[in-house]
Amino acid sequence: MQRMSKQGEQLAGHFLAHRKATIDAAGRFPADKLDYRPWPDAMSVGDLIWHMAGAHHMFVQLALGNAPQGERPQRPADLDGIRAALAQLTEGDAAALRAMTEEQLATPRPGIMNMTLPASQWLATACDHEIHHKGQLMLYGRLNGIEPPFFVARG
Repeated sequence: MQRMSKQGEQLAGHFLAHRKATIDAAGRFPADKLDYRPWPDAMSVGDLIWHMAGAHHMFVQLALGNAPQGERPQRPADLDGIRAALAQLTEGDAAALRAMTEEQLATPRPGIMNMTLPASQWLATACDHEIHHKGQLMLYGRLNGIEPPFFVARG
């Protein structure tokens, strides 16, 4: 039987430090801002949060060796539904990260853009992606008079 890795625990902790700040930022938007977008071609608030939730989950699945299956689930119709899905995916993704072994993390996995990377690198890319879009979400908030949370949650 393989043991969970210290690296998996660290990846989960790093992910959660950023995801908790994302959840906090998402929770600060009132329901009437679901479709707000700062310019016509930008993702809306709802689409941006949904994108972050689904993309991180996709990266975790890639790291586990699971190819994306079919179409993505349809985005919930309101912010409460999107936030609930974000919380649910966060819980599952963090558990998956904690359970990954050193061997799994070192295993090369094919993924997006015809790249094959070690699972740990896909997970680092997932966190980079989260950070990028979390910054966008916080900017959307600022443009609407919403004070953003600190960029990470500790503790």
